[in-house]
Amino acid sequence: MGKLRKSMTLIEILVVIVLIGLLVPSLMGIFLTITNQSYYLTKTQTVLQEGNFALKSMKFTIENSAYYILPNLTPTPICEVAGSEESLSDSICFLDYSSNPFCYYLNNNNISSNSASKNYDLLSANKVTVENLKFECSRTNEFASPILKISFYLKDISQINPVFPTPFLFQTFILLKKR
Repeated sequence: MGKLRKSMTLIEILVVIVLIGLLVPSLMGIFLTITNQSYYLTKTQTVLQEGNFALKSMKFTIENSAYYILPNLTPTPICEVAGSEESLSDSICFLDYSSNPFCYYLNNNNISSNSASKNYDLLSANKVTVENLKFECSRTNEFASPILKISFYLKDISQINPVFPTPFLFQTFILLKKR
């Protein structure tokens, strides 16, 4: 009968060490890739959530409260002429049904709102920054309601080396109620 082996030989131990040495870097590379992608996915989701919240908040308030569009609280209404199209740059004001003004404007790379009752920022200032906030108003004919277009670019400011250097575009169209 043969002799029973109670331990591994030196060659077997070296083979196991080499195999472990080859597998560990591969597994670490996969782990780091998954972690990196998860980080950028989280950042992208933050930007999308902030942008969608800002758009939905403005749209809801404008659709349910805006009665009159005013450029920067001047008494001259805009978007009243049929076939007109007006670009309002980075701020817009409205009158609500109680004739109280409320406005949206760009303030320190954030979309801010002010009204008779409160002033607040729509975005979390420490997470995202706004670029090129634009309000445009158009009206096809004298019987049609004005259409307000809101657009802005939003990007994450916490990224040191951004994977997505181009900001995300957010825009919506709001059909204003006729007076």
